[in-house]
Amino acid sequence: MLKTALARIFIAQGKPAKAIKLLTPLLPQAEELNQISLVIEMLALLALANQLQGQTDQALRELERALSLAEPGRICAPVCGRRQPDGGLTGPAERGD
Repeated sequence: MLKTALARIFIAQGKPAKAIKLLTPLLPQAEELNQISLVIEMLALLALANQLQGQTDQALRELERALSLAEPGRICAPVCGRRQPDGGLTGPAERGD
C-alpha cells in the first residue's frame, strides 16, 4: 500500500508524528476489511514511530498485537523483515541478549 511506504519515508526522515497521523485512521479500515498482513505492517510501523517519539509502552503494545496477529499464520516479514540501524524495538536490550 502506498500509504505504508509513505509512513516508512516519514519514519526514515525522523518524522514519526506524520507516520502516526497517516496510519492511525487507516488501521481500522484495514481491520474491517480483514487485511491481516496490512494490519500487521501498520502496527509494526506504528510501534516504531511511537518508539521514536519516546512512547515505549504504546510501541510495545502495538508490537505485541502485531506479533499475536502474525503468529497463527507465521507471518514475519512486516514485523521482523526490517530493522532500524540502532536496533529499534528488536535491539539487544529488548531481546534479552
